Order: sequence, then C-alpha cells, then structure tokens
Amino acid sequence: METKSKSLYDMSSSGTEIFTHGGVGYVPPSATKDDVQTCGTLSIVSYSFGKCIEWKPNDVSIETDGSEQEWAMVNTSKSPSASSNSGGDTNPQRWLPVRIPILEIKSYRVSNKKTKLLLVHKDRLTHTAFYFQFENADCFTKSLRSVVKTRRSRHDKHTYDIVQERADPQMPHSFSDFNLLSDQKETVWKFVSDMRSRPYETTLSTFSKFSEYLHERPSEEVARLFEGRPQQPQPTVLDGSKSDGLGEYHIVERREKLPPRVLCPRGQPLSVHQWANAMDAEGRISEVKDIKKIIFEGGVQDSIRYEVWKFLLGYFPWNSSTHERQELRQVKTEEYFRMKLQWKSMTPEQEARFSDFRDRKTLIEKDVNRTDRTLPFFQGDDNPNLGLLYDVLMTYVMYDFDLGYVQGMSDLLSPILSVMSNEVDAFWCFVIHETCFQKL
Repeated sequence: METKSKSLYDMSSSGTEIFTHGGVGYVPPSATKDDVQTCGTLSIVSYSFGKCIEWKPNDVSIETDGSEQEWAMVNTSKSPSASSNSGGDTNPQRWLPVRIPILEIKSYRVSNKKTKLLLVHKDRLTHTAFYFQFENADCFTKSLRSVVKTRRSRHDKHTYDIVQERADPQMPHSFSDFNLLSDQKETVWKFVSDMRSRPYETTLSTFSKFSEYLHERPSEEVARLFEGRPQQPQPTVLDGSKSDGLGEYHIVERREKLPPRVLCPRGQPLSVHQWANAMDAEGRISEVKDIKKIIFEGGVQDSIRYEVWKFLLGYFPWNSSTHERQELRQVKTEEYFRMKLQWKSMTPEQEARFSDFRDRKTLIEKDVNRTDRTLPFFQGDDNPNLGLLYDVLMTYVMYDFDLGYVQGMSDLLSPILSVMSNEVDAFWCFVIHETCFQKL
C-alpha cells in the first residue's frame, strides 16, 4: 500500500520563492516504464528552516483552501489514483509535488546537452532527476549557485559539490571583507599557479575589486575603511565639479580639452619592385626596418600580400634564404597533413567517447556556416573554400587541444585564408597569430 512519506520539516509552512523555472519534467524513481513524464515548475524556495528545491506539476494549485497540500520528499510514490469504486475513472496519472532541502543535497550534475539535472543526496544512494525540455538546465544551476557555495568535483568536470548555503550579502567594512581570494583550496592553488605563469594579469585581476571600490572616493572615507570605522555615505564629487547645495547632486564642469589631432598622411603601399629590390642574391630580406616602415605607412600591394604576410606573421624568418624557406615549407606541409589525418581518421565510435572533441567540432561547424559571405573568397552556399576553413580549424584543435577552438577564431582565420589561398600556409600563419595573442 502506497503512503505519503514523512519529513522533519513542516510541509504546510509557506516560504518565499527565490527563483522559478518552467518546463521541467520529473518521473519518480518508483514509477514504472509505462508511466509518463509530467511537466511542471522547479523552484528554489526559502523557509524558516532553510532553503529547498521544489517541483510542482502544472496542474497543482497553490490555493489549498486551508487544507494541507500533499508533498512527496524526493523519491516517494505518485499521488493516489482513483479508487477501485470510482466507476472506471480514466483521469491521467498525477505526481505529488516534491520538496528537497538543499542541506540534504551532496552534489548535482548537468548532462544530456543541458536537458537533465541530477541531484545526488548525502546518503549517496538517493538520486533525483529533472528534465528540462528547453535544454537550459544551466540557467537553473546558475541561480542555485547564487544561494549555495559549490565546488567543481575533481573526478568529473560536469559535477559540482555543494559546500554550504550562502549567507546574506553585506557591505564590506574592512580590507579582509573584500574576498579577494576565496577560502577554497583549489581557488588558492589556482591563484598560485596563475601568479607563476601570468603574474601581471593575475595581480591586476585580483585587486580589481579593491581598486574599483576605492576609485574616486574621498580620502577621509578611505581612511575610515582601513581604520575600521563605520562608513558614512557621502556624495562623490569628481574633479572639476562643484556642489550646488542640492544634497547628493552636483554639477560637473569639463575643463580638460583634447589636444589637436595629428594628421598622418597615408603613404604608398609596398610595391612589387620595392619587394624584389629588398632581396639579395640568396633571397634574404635586407633593410627590414625600411620595409616595415613602408608597410606601416602604406600597406602592401594585393599581388604580393600573400608572400609578405608570411614574413610579417613570423612564418618565414626575415633572414632566411629562398632555399631555406622551401625546406621549411616542405617540413611544415608534412606536419600539417599528419595532424589533419588524426581527426580525419577518427571513427564515429571514437567521437562518441570523446565529448570534448565532439563539442569543439560542433562549434566549428556552426561558426563556419556563419562566415561572412560578403567576402569574395567565401561567397556562395557550396563554396569549397568553406571546407578549407573548416579543415584548418579542425586541424588546429589537434595542434593545441588544451585551447582547442574558441568562438570567433573563424573570423580571425578567414582573412588569412583568403589572402594565402592555401590551407597549409594559412594554418601556420594562424598558429603564430594565436601564439602572439596568448603571450599578451
């Protein structure tokens, strides 16, 4: 005989909804394979005893007319169906609402392309699954992280452990309250690692919160902050402004003027004749500074741009001879096609077990289809140059799998490929281009 489960929490108490998400399906663990998934709303609700995750089917009314509403705690059975003496009632099966205290949840995991949210309870035996029909489970978990502290699992990057509920935010009154570093060990170690590899960026990003708080604040208020005295709200008065006696309002006067604009006339582009004269008998470029100055002031003629860009991007060394560049290109061509063969020879079964590769491949396909078709090199729906763009980006994934593919790389590669018209040269120019970006 099925009964409604009990809980230490008052099931009839009213709470305050923090977040509500519609279009969420739920099937209790006790359901059979013939039972249908019921759609409802998933909410985060705050009660006097703590915060809970609640699911209600769409046909449950919140007006109970004074009677206690039926609830199921996590994995209880469905609501009682019509009795045998109801005369063959054929109403569809209905599930009880579900309430899960957040303190009883150990971790959560989003899977199946953001359609499934799995809650694992602290007993490690109970699991509760919700299904998001609009593939937006990450929106709900983002709201969940605003009320609880989470930590990414060391064993599964898609799983997050719940540490504790967040306290109500308060205005910091001392330097230690700015939370420049989290207390979590993994965050501290990540900070140490970033400090070694990127000291400049890490330092600026760590103190950005503090500098933003102190920016343009009166010195007296800053002194109170460090001395631990209470904050007194004062209107911020910018340089070059004066008070008009209207309390928190002030008039801003612009005193600084921009200097006169310096006109830089455009020069003539680097010509074929100048480029040929810049090479010695062995093909080495002489007077590199003069060549760069001409390019900086006037650019490069279209007919030699594919050759000059290889030097500007660092693919060919300026002091290399013609023979050395031919040997280098032969080596780079063989290396490129070896990497291209790696992803070309991957079977569908391998891709099914390689989620990171599969996700990056999907993202590249979407971005290649969105390539600017106003460029003559990519015009037309069946343009074979789009295939070259796709091949170069996929090969770059194999070249630098840690970085892989980031949205927007196709926009950076497309002008290089349109100038080079060759996937090997375009690939290595793009590699050096991305390497320079990573060093910034």
